[in-house]
Amino acid sequence: MPVGGYQINRMIQDMCRTPETMARLRAEPETVFTEYGLNEKEKASLRSCDPLAMVAESNVHPILAFHYLFAAKPEMMEMMSLKGYPDLLRDDA
Repeated sequence: MPVGGYQINRMIQDMCRTPETMARLRAEPETVFTEYGLNEKEKASLRSCDPLAMVAESNVHPILAFHYLFAAKPEMMEMMSLKGYPDLLRDDA
């Protein structure tokens, strides 16, 4: 099996691409984790829904970590906003 987070990243990519994988992850996450061959450390980082843990401990790509977080806890999307970001890019800010 490939190392370095390949399986966990692949699982999250599949979740983003196919509604069936998303539905199965919501209904029976442990079964899906096992089907993708995730180890206990990877499973624990996903259960935590902590993007930093996913990246640091399981080598999940940062963007995929947030995709997983938003799928697992949709309410988190309401807590985050990019509305102020354009102001940060201005030279006079």
